[in-house]
Amino acid sequence: MVHLREDPHRVLILGAGQGGSAMLNMLLNEDLVEVVGIADRRPDAPAILLAKENDISTYHDIDNALKECMPCVAFNLTGNEMVCFFRSSRPAPGDPSAETAGPWGCPLVDCR
Repeated sequence: MVHLREDPHRVLILGAGQGGSAMLNMLLNEDLVEVVGIADRRPDAPAILLAKENDISTYHDIDNALKECMPCVAFNLTGNEMVCFFRSSRPAPGDPSAETAGPWGCPLVDCR
């Protein structure tokens, strides 16, 4: 017998253009996933508007989105490789500089 998780996986979508919109549409009715936020610097990006219609938190700053949505899995749909560089340059949890450097602990899936 297969046992499914009762608590859905928390997902943050980074990028609210075509890719972010497709991902959000795919996950909206998925019982095993809860989209907890979407981030894009453009306030009128298509998936930002769709997220607002579905009471999903929206962010215009990746650092803030990661901090507010943890714990989660973040999907990079920005098309910007610097998002991955930004995340990989952060100190590890427990590192003394971690308190001032920003959010971490959120796995990042690069979907460029």
